[in-house]
Amino acid sequence: MAGQCVSPATVPPVRITPDPDRARPLKPEMFSTATVWDLGGFRPEDPMLVRLMRTIKPPVLRVPAGNTLNFWDWNAGTVRTREQVLEAGADPDSRIAAGPIKGREAYLKKMGGPMKAERWAQLAKEGDAEPLWGINVSTSGPEETRRFLLHLRDKGLPSRKFELGNELYLNHWKREIPSVEVYIEKAKAHAKEIRSIFPGAKIAVCVNANDDRVNGPLVKAAPHRFKPAPLSAWNAALSRETFYDAVAVHLYFKSEELEDLSKISADEYVRWAIVRGSAFSVEEILAWPGRVFPGKEIWITEWSLNNAAYEASHPDQNYRYLPEHTVLSGLFTAYFILNAAAAPSNAVIANYWQLNGGNVFGMISGAPPKERPAMHVFRMLSPAVRECDRISVLPVPCAPVVAGPRKFEVMKAPAITGFALFRGSDLRYLAFVNFTNDEVPVRLPLAGPAKLEYLTGEELLPSWGNPQNPGPGEWAPKYEIRQAHTGASGFTLQPRSFSVVTVMGKTAP
Repeated sequence: MAGQCVSPATVPPVRITPDPDRARPLKPEMFSTATVWDLGGFRPEDPMLVRLMRTIKPPVLRVPAGNTLNFWDWNAGTVRTREQVLEAGADPDSRIAAGPIKGREAYLKKMGGPMKAERWAQLAKEGDAEPLWGINVSTSGPEETRRFLLHLRDKGLPSRKFELGNELYLNHWKREIPSVEVYIEKAKAHAKEIRSIFPGAKIAVCVNANDDRVNGPLVKAAPHRFKPAPLSAWNAALSRETFYDAVAVHLYFKSEELEDLSKISADEYVRWAIVRGSAFSVEEILAWPGRVFPGKEIWITEWSLNNAAYEASHPDQNYRYLPEHTVLSGLFTAYFILNAAAAPSNAVIANYWQLNGGNVFGMISGAPPKERPAMHVFRMLSPAVRECDRISVLPVPCAPVVAGPRKFEVMKAPAITGFALFRGSDLRYLAFVNFTNDEVPVRLPLAGPAKLEYLTGEELLPSWGNPQNPGPGEWAPKYEIRQAHTGASGFTLQPRSFSVVTVMGKTAP
């Protein structure tokens, strides 16, 4: 890749010395996930879902999540009926509502009955996760929420985190929530019920990060070329309120940021992914809600790399290659979440979108289910997240630096990045993301052997238009998982890989 300081054949060993004094507190909840109402067609008790939860052990599980949250009836354990939606002044025939509401009876049959709170809580418990309950403030009244809260209390279910609605700032919710003032009025009423029954619980409101998700890092990189996005009326009004503890933001990294996939190369897409998930970009993305909502926690309740909008707008094309199905998606998942966990910010929760579902999203999907690379990232990091209490970025000397494509050319980032995870001052784990096609020998002052596991593939992202690429709706992630034991002298980062090193002994002085 551009900017490499030596040729691949002569890459010398990279010497790295992790410094615990540079580490920040590790927030385990940053390595969490979300799930939708239908669980990809599987019942929550299905052994496949149970194994998945036990494998990745997400500290927080957001339920039910997604657009269905705004039609969810917690007391019935399913989406609301057509009549209930009409009574709430909402549109049961809208594109968003029609699917879930129309399929309500089939869903209940498929799920083996209502998805009451106990079943959601049990699914979370399988992975030692805490439920993050989504509260329907758009088509449900506060008295219904109170009944649900009393049920949680009476059953002794975990009740510390609540989220008030899903993406209600978007135009397609205008009938349900015509203005931010209506949202605030409704959200306050539900929050009052939560406070009365669970006074120590944390409550999050949904805010719109779309304006600054892209613009903020560009302004930071080139203020002479890019102007700060104006503060939206939605965010401005919520910033003046004090009834909540956290802001829920959604961070999707979308191909439409590059305008049209048919006009860029696979290499450009990779460089875009590198600069967009870099520490430089992530720190600015997380600084924005910190500035607008000072003192509030940041809950990234949905995030992912995806090109779903491109697919929707180009239904007649073969999608060339879905980046979500490639090794790139796994490397980006590790890159973003580790940078977000190591960044100085008020972010305390991040829910990867999503646990199980469709051919675009989901750590696993299909029947029999196939595993996306992102699932292995969470599995590989799970022991470190549970065991360690501090994290730091670990710069890799002489790592090649790349610039983004098109307007993102003003942003640059290293193509190899490391992270150190500590328990106290003891180094326990190392993680490395290598976007290059090179093998990189790493030397560490280890006192004993270490265990290495890595995710890799023959191609980071195949070129567009390749006739070997899968067609629409197909699911074909191509990757390998390998393990090795290394000596105290170090190890080698493989090309196009995400690696986790378990330190068996203490580091040498």
